[in-house]
Amino acid sequence: MKMWLEEIKQEKSHILEINTIQMRNWLMTLTVKPHYSLVTRILVDLFLNGELPTIQDITIEPQYGYAVRIAYKNGAVRLFKGSNIGINPSGSQEIVKDKGYTKYFLERLGYQTPPGKVFLLPQYVYELDKSLVKYAFQGHNTIEQIADYITSALDYPCFIKPNEGSRGKGVNKCWERNDLEAILADYQAKHIERILVEQAVAWSEYRVVVLQDEMIACYQRRPLSIEGNGTATIKELLQRAQRVFESTQRTALIDMDDISIAQQLARKHYQLETILPEGVSYPVYEVANLSKGGVIEDYTEKISPYWRALCITVAAQMGLAFCGVDIACSNIEDAHAEYSILELNGSPGLDNYAASGEKQYMRMRMFYKKIFEAVD
Repeated sequence: MKMWLEEIKQEKSHILEINTIQMRNWLMTLTVKPHYSLVTRILVDLFLNGELPTIQDITIEPQYGYAVRIAYKNGAVRLFKGSNIGINPSGSQEIVKDKGYTKYFLERLGYQTPPGKVFLLPQYVYELDKSLVKYAFQGHNTIEQIADYITSALDYPCFIKPNEGSRGKGVNKCWERNDLEAILADYQAKHIERILVEQAVAWSEYRVVVLQDEMIACYQRRPLSIEGNGTATIKELLQRAQRVFESTQRTALIDMDDISIAQQLARKHYQLETILPEGVSYPVYEVANLSKGGVIEDYTEKISPYWRALCITVAAQMGLAFCGVDIACSNIEDAHAEYSILELNGSPGLDNYAASGEKQYMRMRMFYKKIFEAVD
């Protein structure tokens, strides 16, 4: 009997040793690469530090680290891709991807948005008509109508942007009719289907990040500017700025082929090879997106409770648990300031904000910990 118990004990010890080795080997494979997204990097760090006890294991697509599967100890499973951490209803998520639909519902709910309208490019009209021709539908807003719409309803300058998309891609400030023609030609070459034309709003831009009934962060975004030193060309200064972004783990990208850079240079009578005089500040973009190098100023502890509550309510009324509310406001510290909601983002990228300082990174770390430790 004693020998039998000893054999069982040895067998259990052997099984435990095998499981320990397997767990150690698995943990060794759970590594992150520098190009992995902020979400993936934080998730692995939290897990390896023992801060996510509800999680059984994590599987990461290794090439890009963009797709992740989380298995919880209670049998629940969560999958996410990029910054879409999978906590918003799919219907709400799809609606806020569409800037025109988002504008429509926000206005119906009584919120201020910049006056604007969605227009369709010719190829998209052609495809739609295949389905709608049988109904004799003729209600399209086409690009031939944009110039008259701008002069009659908005005036210059105005903003023109793809109706879907994020990270400031394709967003252009249009100062005159010639800008409009060049921008539309660029969109057609890139096979963009729908565009949103909006009145330019002069107030400062902010992103307010909301999780259910809590505000996670608020920060002001200002367009990227470079300052001349009297010896470097604009192109060299932009290259230096890009290297700074990369050294600080910001995901911002300065695209030298961006039409908005070319138009901005032309307006200032500059070229990429122009040497910027010492002390002269040059605004590279007219848009403040952090993905285009925008400058961050944290307003998490400055924002008025009124605007905090408004953004939480907006997200809830649009069916979003997690949301980035992009809002222009004349003074976000003043409850009586003027405002306009620019966009909603159901998968707000927070990499650039987290890279702006240790305090901001830790705020994002605690936020994602709260997300991932919750078991559905």
